[in-house]
Amino acid sequence: MITATASDHTLEQIHHEHERLEVLTTEIRWMLLEPSEAHLALIKGLMSELATLLEIHFAHEEEGGYFTELVEMAPELSARVEQLRQEHREMSATIRAMNSRLRHASSTPLWFEAICRDFSHFLNRCEAHQHEENLLAQEGYLRDMGEGD
Repeated sequence: MITATASDHTLEQIHHEHERLEVLTTEIRWMLLEPSEAHLALIKGLMSELATLLEIHFAHEEEGGYFTELVEMAPELSARVEQLRQEHREMSATIRAMNSRLRHASSTPLWFEAICRDFSHFLNRCEAHQHEENLLAQEGYLRDMGEGD
């Protein structure tokens, strides 16, 4: 038997946030391909939206989402859940720092290269984090209870 107890609404909301995060990151990557004043202005707006959405998304996962429920269902996962919460705080700080640096950026190729490098590192970190969240969710929610074996 497979069980999943997080509310459909919560899981749907988190899914929609993941979709919007994917769109935002794709748009930012495209804007970084060609240095220009117009692209820099768009990047600043998209990065600001990304930071806001990440805060909302992390709160949904932690407070109203499935983290608390995972620990209630499987207390042995609590250390891993806490590690993911810590990563949320670190990623939030990283995106805030990137936005702060963007306030001083210019549309020169050198700035775009630095922004691109920072953003790529950030995305790699986000992808690794998402992978860990998926593994944790599978362990916690998709438990094979052994019935029917």
